[in-house]
Amino acid sequence: PPSLFQGISLNLHSISTLLLQGEDTLQNYSNVINSLTYVNTYLNNPIPLTRVFMISVFDGIKSSNQVNISLLFIAVNDPPVLNLGKPDLLTFMKDITQNISLVMGDVTLTDIDNTTLSSITVTLLDNPDGMEESIIYVGGPLSDYITGNTSYDSNTVILTPAPGTTGTLQGFKIALKLLVYRNLAAEVTEGIRRVQFVASDGVHNAVPTYINVSIILPPTLITANGYQTNYTQNGPPVYITSSNVNVSDLEPVFISYVNVTIFNAYDTSTQNEVIGHPNTSDLIYTITTWKENTTQYLFHVNNISLVSAGQFL
Repeated sequence: PPSLFQGISLNLHSISTLLLQGEDTLQNYSNVINSLTYVNTYLNNPIPLTRVFMISVFDGIKSSNQVNISLLFIAVNDPPVLNLGKPDLLTFMKDITQNISLVMGDVTLTDIDNTTLSSITVTLLDNPDGMEESIIYVGGPLSDYITGNTSYDSNTVILTPAPGTTGTLQGFKIALKLLVYRNLAAEVTEGIRRVQFVASDGVHNAVPTYINVSIILPPTLITANGYQTNYTQNGPPVYITSSNVNVSDLEPVFISYVNVTIFNAYDTSTQNEVIGHPNTSDLIYTITTWKENTTQYLFHVNNISLVSAGQFL
């Protein structure tokens, strides 16, 4: 404050010197000196060295002796900060036995105390397909600088500096781009896998960050070359598809039902246009929709194979 006591004022004499001046009692000056405080607001890695404060007084005629007070500066370690950027949700609808890169965004990795890092731990938190799915560090040329140690269950990879090297922040950023997700399950489970990333400087851990891997299996596909047949009035049933109909699916080897619709059934009012199948012991069908010009049949095929499904059609 500009006036601490009635006769004492405080002035900033230089960037590191305070001048208390004005005529006042010895007790008041003692009280002011004992109330002085120090603070350091430099947050970007301040220098952890001892500060020395020198105090002397002047009575208008002579200066006193000088008193030195030492302040031991104790540095506090700041944790690293890891941001994996976008996208943080990866959606795949394909054969995921291939390696899928986990980190595709612009990675930022900082530590105001250090230019190196101790480790980054990457953990697959959700694995409905068990040990068939895993996180893998492919390494490559960077393996001489950053190594990836995998846990026994393949759910965790720990990136660390290679022996005899120091792991720079830039090196770890590159290493993150070499992490992949793989799933070798015969039948992959749909859903979201959460992958956790935790950077450490050896003292403190960064706040965890996450990437989600969403797996969506492709739908069953039915293909056929163009086919047209003719039906003669009052004639016997005719096949509506050719023998080259193909039903395929990436994962299941069985299907449970087939929908067949007469899109432009003009004689539906009397239910005279119907779809049937000669093998009723394996195929049960019911009419699920009956409205003008459209008839839809739901065929329950008792979990027949994909090959058989094509043959049924």
